[in-house]
Amino acid sequence: MVKVASLNANGLRDYWRRQQALCVCEADIICLQETNWDDRVVEDVRREWLGDVFVSQGEAKARGVAILVKQGVVEGVRLVVNDGRGRLVGVSFGYLGKILGSIVCMRRMRRGRGGCF
Repeated sequence: MVKVASLNANGLRDYWRRQQALCVCEADIICLQETNWDDRVVEDVRREWLGDVFVSQGEAKARGVAILVKQGVVEGVRLVVNDGRGRLVGVSFGYLGKILGSIVCMRRMRRGRGGCF
């Protein structure tokens, strides 16, 4: 069984807070919203996480989404969508010899903003 979790990552730029959140989560695939990560933090996460890291970064505050896939749990993980604006990233993967549908991580939109994109 693959465990999937979704978290609002606001504040996970700090190493210790990030480690606490990812350890407590105990998921195989973690979808993160509101990452606010810059290139340095993305590289830190790639070093810390044992698996694949897919990121769509934005330029404004309160942007960015990421999908972290633990190594050795699923197979054939590949990026299927990345809007490049920090709002949308998606992956597909196989599990137990079957190709599963994609997991898409999308930034939550507040009311009155006129849709997702």
